[in-house]
Amino acid sequence: EFNRNEFQELLQSYRIKKQSMTVKNPRANAAHKRVHLVMAEMLHTQTIKVYDGVTIEEEIRRLLQSVAFAIRTANSLVTKYAPA
Repeated sequence: EFNRNEFQELLQSYRIKKQSMTVKNPRANAAHKRVHLVMAEMLHTQTIKVYDGVTIEEEIRRLLQSVAFAIRTANSLVTKYAPA
């Protein structure tokens, strides 16, 4: 699912290590899928505008950082705590 080179490079740039997860554990997978859906919805609503002196890569990185920050600081409906 997330084996494309771009995604792997993103993981390396944030120093995120791979961790295998069993597909037979739907509860654990469900939490990740919900986070991915929220992130996808947040990114889907964004309009990318590139201004003078800013590259598309820099703007995408800024958007990803904003979405990651929002996810990390939002309180979970299940645990009532922020994950970070």
